[in-house]
Amino acid sequence: ALARPLVWPGLAHGHCTRALVEAALAKQGAFVESVALEVNSVHILKSAVEAGIGPTIMPLNLARREVDEGRLIARRIDCPGLNRRVGLCVSTRMPSTPARQAVADLIRQVVSDMCLQDQWPGSHVLTAGPA
Repeated sequence: ALARPLVWPGLAHGHCTRALVEAALAKQGAFVESVALEVNSVHILKSAVEAGIGPTIMPLNLARREVDEGRLIARRIDCPGLNRRVGLCVSTRMPSTPARQAVADLIRQVVSDMCLQDQWPGSHVLTAGPA
């Protein structure tokens, strides 16, 4: 993908993939040489890739449907240090309620099930403290 100009999330966009990829590349003395297009919408980003403007780097789950339908091709990237950790965050200012705990438990269960059933490729569950 780095041999061609990338379709890339804009720098100001809250999407963390670009920062993660650029940091992992920098640790190896590499960098993204050229950007064909910067966009702030995952939908537009995927459409630009599908239209042939250039490749992109994104979590597979964001393009799962397009890959399954044969509209995009995904390849695994083996790059040391290229990983992302997500977590369930709650406010320390709001009191815990049974409803909040039930939602947190449900989210944990759904994420765990998705990881175990390979519905979230490349992911695994880490244990953490209570919500």
